[in-house]
Amino acid sequence: MLKTTIFICVFVFVNFPACARFMSVDPEREFVSGYVYGGNDAVNGLDPNGREWFEIVGKWVFFENTPELDVIQFKGFGESSFPVFDVERLVGVDELVSFNGSEIAFRTKAGGHLSFPGVAGKLSPSGATQPDKQWIPDVGPIPEGWYHINPADIQYWDDLDKYQKAAAYFKKGPWPFGTPAWGEIRVPIKPGKVKGPDGTVRTNFFIHGGMDPGTRGCIDLCDSNDTFFEFFKFLNRPFKMKVSYPQNPKQPSW
Repeated sequence: MLKTTIFICVFVFVNFPACARFMSVDPEREFVSGYVYGGNDAVNGLDPNGREWFEIVGKWVFFENTPELDVIQFKGFGESSFPVFDVERLVGVDELVSFNGSEIAFRTKAGGHLSFPGVAGKLSPSGATQPDKQWIPDVGPIPEGWYHINPADIQYWDDLDKYQKAAAYFKKGPWPFGTPAWGEIRVPIKPGKVKGPDGTVRTNFFIHGGMDPGTRGCIDLCDSNDTFFEFFKFLNRPFKMKVSYPQNPKQPSW
């Protein structure tokens, strides 16, 4: 079992980025020196040896044959000027779907990455997802955590009978507000019920389309919805889904 240790040493890398080096020779030999890390740009570059999905400092990174790794992050200097580090053990995920408030992305076993713009919850005045409201029912985005989606659960507007479609335009039935709110294809996100730290319960999450961005908690892909589902149906297998938000999610590039 290959185990990798990653050092995120902010002080050294930010102030002396060109000094960052591998402790042993880079097996890929990508640069003139086998010890160069990230093309001598350790601030903006990441040069992993291995392939499996890990969420490191808010970004997903792919390592090969690496089921787990340690992330060691420099936190500053403590008493007597001794450096202080945080050590975190991470377990890799072979593939997943990730959502960060501005895009949803497939991250596959082979290291492939395909993303689609998306938002969740009622949006800020600038059109961005609002993570601080994630535990407010009918307002905030889907809460952070692990979920799963399955192509076998995909639902189609065209499968509704005429009475259900009529009810939709009276804000009733299984597809309230109709295709302007949902698009013509959607999939439930499971579990469909989660409880927050204060006991607040959120329910009924979907990935769907629609005319205008913004939902009551679902992930809304708007015009990207059909393309997302074409790819999801092409892969034709269930996916784990991780929802995690940066402090200030960006407005999607629709």
